[in-house]
Amino acid sequence: MIISAVVVAIVGVVAAIINMALRNGADKVSDCIDGADADGTC
Repeated sequence: MIISAVVVAIVGVVAAIINMALRNGADKVSDCIDGADADGTC
């Protein structure tokens, strides 16, 4: 029961992050992810 609750919470957080990313623009996020390795930051 507790483990499943934790999993649901994690999924909720991930979904919230994805929603925020989509609002900011998928292209900007992709560029950020692609550039993260080179720059170390977004």
